[in-house]
Amino acid sequence: MKIKLNKNVKVILITASSGLLILCSFLLYKENRAPDYLEKVVNTYNSKSSVNYSVSLKDNSLYNSKSLGEDNVYISSYVDNINTLFSYNLQGAENRDIKGDYRVIAAVEGYSNEKDEKIIWRKEFELISTQAIEFNDKGISISKEVPINFDEYNSFAAKIINELRITLPVKLTVSMVVNLKINGRGEPVEKIFSPSIVIPLNTPYFQITKLNTDEKAEKIDIVNKVPIEHNIKITAVLIVLVVILFSVFIYILFFTETVLKNNIQEKKIKRILKEYGTRLVALSTEEIQSFKNKYSVRSMEDLIKLADELNRPVFYNYSSCKNSIDRFYVIENKQLYEYKLDFNLETAKSNIFIFK
Repeated sequence: MKIKLNKNVKVILITASSGLLILCSFLLYKENRAPDYLEKVVNTYNSKSSVNYSVSLKDNSLYNSKSLGEDNVYISSYVDNINTLFSYNLQGAENRDIKGDYRVIAAVEGYSNEKDEKIIWRKEFELISTQAIEFNDKGISISKEVPINFDEYNSFAAKIINELRITLPVKLTVSMVVNLKINGRGEPVEKIFSPSIVIPLNTPYFQITKLNTDEKAEKIDIVNKVPIEHNIKITAVLIVLVVILFSVFIYILFFTETVLKNNIQEKKIKRILKEYGTRLVALSTEEIQSFKNKYSVRSMEDLIKLADELNRPVFYNYSSCKNSIDRFYVIENKQLYEYKLDFNLETAKSNIFIFK
């Protein structure tokens, strides 16, 4: 049985089914795409980098002590050595495989004295060569004393300035560079730590600055990614919905026919003529007499009942074009009882689906 649809109804059904089909297809794709992961912390390490120093002094007439502690202003001509202690500690709750290396380097740099500091020249010195770290324990601990000959680096800076004939600010940066890779149940974690001190060179006096040191321990989380399982029931329901909606969309698109308004109107008139033909009288001319009262009857059935009560025929104006017939009426003296077809409301609403 083939279904004919009103044009507006067909458009609405096609739009609704295609929209729902797209939505369900998207949800199905989202549900079955590459698996999502839930990140779960399986271990936590506490990491701390530090550097401490003291400044050894040459014999002088100003200071009674042989050295000065941190956070002082140091007179360059009095400085002998700078004694540094670099430390790095890593502690965890569980035994994990920790690998890596560390080294201590000194870098003398000439830089532009601008807001955005730019390195103009640089010379690097290796104070402690690369040392391997490979433990399978709860953590690691590194502590290295590194003496710095201040006069040696200061003289080197003065020599470069003299050779280049460019007067620039110069600094000495001493760093312990620690490279770590922590393996375990979770994703491997790679970290670089570089506690450092910065010492100005070629200047009458200076202060020492610390870089990349931790006042408090830094947390390092070892994360394990656990795949989130898909809901099989939701997937099954979405597949069924996609199949149904696709079938509905194809059926409406290719196996239904759009019914025009004129076709609906003609079918309505034919039905009335067929059902009440023996009760109807076709007039070849329009009734032109005036009526004292005109009454509008709600339905054809009501008009037939009225004609039976009054024992009067039901008239309509004949036309070879069925679409031109739109009114039926009963005349009783000067009274007119009329049923008029309204195809914009009654017919369109009552004939959404037409079967043949």
